[in-house]
Amino acid sequence: ITQVLDPTFLLDISHWQSIAQKPQCEDYIFAFLLRFNAEFIDYLLKISKESRKKLILFSKVIEKPVEGAIVVNEGSISDFLGYFQHASLSITDSFHGTVFSILMGSQNFYSYIRNPQRGTRIFSLLNLFGLSSHILSFEKSYVDLINNSIDREKLMSVLVEEQEKSRQFLKENL
Repeated sequence: ITQVLDPTFLLDISHWQSIAQKPQCEDYIFAFLLRFNAEFIDYLLKISKESRKKLILFSKVIEKPVEGAIVVNEGSISDFLGYFQHASLSITDSFHGTVFSILMGSQNFYSYIRNPQRGTRIFSLLNLFGLSSHILSFEKSYVDLINNSIDREKLMSVLVEEQEKSRQFLKENL
């Protein structure tokens, strides 16, 4: 079986960047959450406090204000992409959140996998890019997270190679 990239990777990064809108705030931690998890939110608040950075929670599942965070329930795709692009750290429990962390150039990012049986796409994606150390563990401090930096040049090299393989396979087989 030949594995190809998710279609979001097959568009040039410049496409996504052209849509992104720069957020009004700066120097923040961005969290995109698909599922409500109080322990996860508590951890994010802890990291925000340690870093002294604003925490932006972008999620439809958070229905009440969260003390110590800016909750964004309704945002455009431009906002969504812009938050990833300008984050000093992004954290997500979403496959596509992981994709856009890679594409939009978050300075650093982590993916939280609550259920390893359901997180296989995220594991596979992180392994493909040599980023398996970017699976979030609640034991890590803010300093631990930031010190595990991403080699963007290597990441982009893998992306270009995988885009070429995926496009070639699709051209030959569709």
